Amino acid sequence: MVASSSNQSRFCKYLAEYEADRELIDRYAKDSKTTTASNKIQQERTEKRLANPDRTPEHFTFEKVHRRLQNIDTSKIPSMQDLADVIVMLSMRPAEVSSLQIINYKPDSEDPPAWYKAGYSWYCTGCRKQRDKPMPSRLLSMEKDPEHARELLTWIQDTIKAGKLRDPVYTETGKSNNVPFAKFIKSLKTRAPNRSAKFR
Repeated sequence: MVASSSNQSRFCKYLAEYEADRELIDRYAKDSKTTTASNKIQQERTEKRLANPDRTPEHFTFEKVHRRLQNIDTSKIPSMQDLADVIVMLSMRPAEVSSLQIINYKPDSEDPPAWYKAGYSWYCTGCRKQRDKPMPSRLLSMEKDPEHARELLTWIQDTIKAGKLRDPVYTETGKSNNVPFAKFIKSLKTRAPNRSAKFR
């Protein structure tokens, strides 16, 4: 069901790229039942993972990711590890790395937009999950300084644009190929902890 929903989304994307009418795409190329069922399955899987914290790879525990983020040197070219940590920091999808933007919004009237939430001033745009409804979402970041979070994201994006770091999902021609990044993440998940360090 999840795969079917993903294929459906990809098909809709292709239609949009060929400038098909948005109303026709929504009417004939989308199956709301499939999307709803897929979202429910993914939510159940997420809740199951959260209920079992032992499944979190040691390399990606909150403490370790946060420590690496604090020690990042943005004067250097980011590594694949830096890329992975920034993705974790913003809880974003790998496909959003190049499109996500962090903005500081201050309403200048007494009639703010519907998406504005009182008490929040930093938002994210360019979320692929919301590409059909491009409403900003509240910034949720492991890095609590929004300026620094935006700096880290921009650092990654600028390096990808310069061709010095590979996008985790898309090739330079725009085709989907997440194999290199997936292999890197898998190598971290399967890496055995150095237990001998405890006895040094």
